[in-house]
Amino acid sequence: MVIVQEDNTVLPEEPLSPARGGTTLRAAVLGRLVPVKGIEELLISLRNARAQIVLDIFGPEEDAEYSKRCYVVAESLPPNITVTFKGSLDSSVVVQTLNGYDVLLHPTRGENFSHVIAEALSASLPVMCADVTPWTPRLKAGGGVVLPECSVESWTSAVSAYAGLHPDERLRRRLEAGRAYRLWRRSSAQRHHIFELVEERHL
Repeated sequence: MVIVQEDNTVLPEEPLSPARGGTTLRAAVLGRLVPVKGIEELLISLRNARAQIVLDIFGPEEDAEYSKRCYVVAESLPPNITVTFKGSLDSSVVVQTLNGYDVLLHPTRGENFSHVIAEALSASLPVMCADVTPWTPRLKAGGGVVLPECSVESWTSAVSAYAGLHPDERLRRRLEAGRAYRLWRRSSAQRHHIFELVEERHL
């Protein structure tokens, strides 16, 4: 079975093997800089984080005013938080790029499907998001962390807890994310269809 996105990129049959990370939490966000994606709230939540965190944000700046607000918040963060706005990421290298992180932070306020989560799991990358996507059961079963709500407080607590994990535990969770991807692929195959991931790609 082949799982094809509408931009003709193909998700791997098997998840990529994870590499062991260091003590600094390396997190990624993959999404358009628009209010519904919740990136500003995520950045605000990092103001009280005490751990060393590197956050790379991939996605186009579709809302100039909102993007400016995100930049302002990022610049106000303490020195233990490093935020880099990477711009758009070519679809052909999304999975390989995500494989270099410890966790995908997905602060969206709601998604019909969220193929970004499929891409992350295929990179053996756990996903952290609220219960606003169809992926909640898969994430709770080992694919990541499900927040109780999309609030600054929830994000502060969840990210801080994840940053406090030992590197060995983060590696274990990456392996669990890869396992969750295998189970999803298997269940999709059993439904005897090619999974076209949404009609329009909205990062």
